[in-house]
Amino acid sequence: MYVDPEGSIAFPDREPLQGLIGKIWLTKNKKDFAMRKLITALILSASLLSPFVYAAPVDINSASAEQIAAALKGVGPAKAKAIVDYREQFGPFTSVEQLAEVKGIGLATVEKNRDQILLEGGAASEQ
Repeated sequence: MYVDPEGSIAFPDREPLQGLIGKIWLTKNKKDFAMRKLITALILSASLLSPFVYAAPVDINSASAEQIAAALKGVGPAKAKAIVDYREQFGPFTSVEQLAEVKGIGLATVEKNRDQILLEGGAASEQ
C-alpha cells in the first residue's frame, strides 16, 4: 500500500490517484473526510434531481418526433414517429388515453407519462 507524505493512500499495485478528488477520496485526514462526504452528497443530489430538471411537458399535438422522444419515458424515436404519423392521419389527439391507440404505445406508457403530456397547451392530467 502506498502512503504519500500528506497521508493519502492508494491501493496495492496501483499508482497513487492524482488530483484533488483522488487525494480527498483516499485520505484519512478528518477535514478531507468531511469534504468527501460533501462531494458524495452533491453527486447523489444531482443524480436524484436530474429527472426533474430535464423533464419538460410536451404538446403531443404540435411537437416533433424528436421532441416527443426526448420528453416521454419509454418512447424512443420509432414510437415518437408513430405518434406523429397517427396525429397526421387522424388529426389532433382529443384525450390522453387516445395516445394508447398508437401502435407501440400502451396504457402503461400513457400513465407513466401522463404529467408530461400536454394537449394543445393544456395539462393532460387536467383533461
